[in-house]
Amino acid sequence: MSAQLLGTISIIFLGLGILFLLVSVYVFIKYRIKDVINDLNGKTAQREIEKIREENKGMSKSFKTDKFNSLRGKRTKKIDVNQTVEIKKENAIPNVNESTTILNTSNETTLLVDEEGTTLLNTMGTEELSTSDNEEIRSIHFEVIETQMFIQTNEFI
Repeated sequence: MSAQLLGTISIIFLGLGILFLLVSVYVFIKYRIKDVINDLNGKTAQREIEKIREENKGMSKSFKTDKFNSLRGKRTKKIDVNQTVEIKKENAIPNVNESTTILNTSNETTLLVDEEGTTLLNTMGTEELSTSDNEEIRSIHFEVIETQMFIQTNEFI
């Protein structure tokens, strides 16, 4: 190969590289890849939550932590190994013996179900469910009146 041919090939590949760079920038902007990246790593949700908290600061619906989290401290604070937090269980049944015991000392396997196997519930065979000739079959139209979404959080949104 001559130097002139190699120079021509390098110019062609340089042109293709610039073309692919422009196409990739166009695709990045057209399909909003930055927004997709922010959605996947949670930055969009974090910004929205911060925006909602800022809007709610002036109202009485400000974000408040529950008792356990306020006793624990800030999330970024290092946890002390010697720190103990007492959690009260309501309606708990007191357990007299809290040690672990072995339930079965033998090494044999036991069957949990009867040896009879599966039993038929209906011995009469297949039965067709149909209406009598006097009844008119109507199509029922359902309409969604209200949709509710439940979010498991103590924060007012």
